[in-house]
Amino acid sequence: PIINEDNNYVHFLNSMISLGLKSPLYNEVREKRGLVYYINCHQSRCNTQGITVIDTQTSNRNFDKVVEGVKYVFNNPNKILNKERFELVKDYYTTRMKKDEILRYQRIGQYLNPEGWSVNDILDKVKLKDIKNVFDKYYNFDKFYISNDKTEFKK
Repeated sequence: PIINEDNNYVHFLNSMISLGLKSPLYNEVREKRGLVYYINCHQSRCNTQGITVIDTQTSNRNFDKVVEGVKYVFNNPNKILNKERFELVKDYYTTRMKKDEILRYQRIGQYLNPEGWSVNDILDKVKLKDIKNVFDKYYNFDKFYISNDKTEFKK
């Protein structure tokens, strides 16, 4: 769905889903199923609206298996929405915020986003229950648009 609010919470949640080599999405689709080299879940912004995007590359024969792997993760929110993962992502953003302040002239992206888009704005108040509510609001797998570019490149 198009997201008009909760953007910083969605951004945080996307990090819970796919940030790092131990992320639920990476673990399920790459490590357990061996279907992709990378997989990412992020929010794409157009003005003040956003959409959640999951992207990867795989072979045509693995496409349906990748979709099933993503669906498995989304249909098992307990694998995403746990206290350990929440604290790990929160610590990541806390550390990143400190680094961004030191490198503020190199990392200007935080100053370019509209109000309500920065995870930094919610770090001191975000709770796991807030993230669970955002998940319930926006992450119904059956409402995601699935796109497949079936073009195969040959040498």
